[in-house]
Amino acid sequence: MNNPPEPSVLLIESFFQYRAFSIKFRTQLFVAYPAPSNAPAA
Repeated sequence: MNNPPEPSVLLIESFFQYRAFSIKFRTQLFVAYPAPSNAPAA
């Protein structure tokens, strides 16, 4: 009978998942809406 993971392990895993998601989300946002200084001249 295997025991479920410890709450602290679940907390750490969820934290890293949230961190990876936020980094990916910010990267997509930056690619979709780049800063005016990085925008090509129209």
